[in-house]
Amino acid sequence: MNKKICCVLLKVYALLIITSFLSCNNKTTNEDITENFSNNNGDYLTFLLDDESEKNEGLIMSSLFRSAKPILLEITDSSLIGKISKLEEFDNKLIILDSFIAKSIFVFDMDGHFLRRIGNLGEGPGEYSRISDFTIDRDNGNIYALDDNRQVVNIYRLSDGMFLDKINIRKDGLVSFNIQYVDGQLYIDNYYTNNKKGITKFMLRTIDINTGKTNKLLLNVDDYNKGYNEMVFTGKGVFFSREKDPLYLQAYMDTILSLSRDQVSPHIVLKSEYLTVKEDLLNNNSKDRRNYNSASTFDNLIQSNKFHSFEYLIETDEFILIQCLFKNLFQLLYYDKKENKTTVYNFFNDDVLFKFFDFKKNKTNIDYLFDTSKGVYFVIQRTSDFINDINQCGLNEGVNYNFDLSEINLESNPMIIYYEFM
Repeated sequence: MNKKICCVLLKVYALLIITSFLSCNNKTTNEDITENFSNNNGDYLTFLLDDESEKNEGLIMSSLFRSAKPILLEITDSSLIGKISKLEEFDNKLIILDSFIAKSIFVFDMDGHFLRRIGNLGEGPGEYSRISDFTIDRDNGNIYALDDNRQVVNIYRLSDGMFLDKINIRKDGLVSFNIQYVDGQLYIDNYYTNNKKGITKFMLRTIDINTGKTNKLLLNVDDYNKGYNEMVFTGKGVFFSREKDPLYLQAYMDTILSLSRDQVSPHIVLKSEYLTVKEDLLNNNSKDRRNYNSASTFDNLIQSNKFHSFEYLIETDEFILIQCLFKNLFQLLYYDKKENKTTVYNFFNDDVLFKFFDFKKNKTNIDYLFDTSKGVYFVIQRTSDFINDINQCGLNEGVNYNFDLSEINLESNPMIIYYEFM
């Protein structure tokens, strides 16, 4: 298997099987309101991935982006980052989460200078055991951080990191890893902790930020995720913040959903005879055909002729770009809005960052973090690969950076690259 594909599989598509909370039950109360999404009068885009689409080797990045800006994140005793799990840009600051190594949220300015941490590890008020996700209330400048071990959401003021309050989201039989703020409420993902028969399972719930009460249960797992309710860890989460109406995307869904305060509605529907079906996600070794297993499911899919593991979406007025796998191959699904045409690519040809790019030789792998109306943030987790490619290929003359390249070393924090749209 190609070296870069192996890297994608190992780094991005590691699977997390939920093993905690096994003693919980799956009861829901009469106060819960269950809803499915609105059809929104058919106002959504359709991706056709079969005969209607074209296939090419590499997506030339200069066709999407005009420039690249590497951002070297300052290292201090308080800002050592092992791996970046999530980034958002807000109020001319970069808010960065390292879930698994530093287990902290960091705030940097736009040039990578360290400003502060948000909260600390510990047992006291405003402290946490681990943060699996965060979301930002952009109207009030607050950040909501989910401690998945305790199933508590801590609220902090972003301007100074002050702890404001907490929301207990623990619910019998459920565990959550991702959150999204939308107009005064939180969307939270649901994973059920046993396979009790006769229980209707829902993928999302909404939480009142003032009371912590569950307002609604949304999206029947059987209807919208082929009955699959295991946690599939891609490193990206399932919510994608945007300037308006964030998106929700699970790895095996055919529909990308838009979230507003009052409804969940389809934003993009994927069409192909090569999309996963319910039988692809079952554990073939199980006598119980309702039994799902994350590891065996992924093993089955990488040997199948199927699109799967949909991971992120970038959207502008001109195009939409979705990353996924086909069998075990990295795929970029590019939709041209003006021509109403889909093209499938196998990799990024990064002629914006480097003078020369050869997919078989270049080691640098860029990993999506966050997109704005003006550009996209990617991360290079392994600075050793970036150093190698700088020496071998050189940076393009138009690349903008405000540090000495000699400052990059094996001890550096992961490298952020900001690509500006055309």
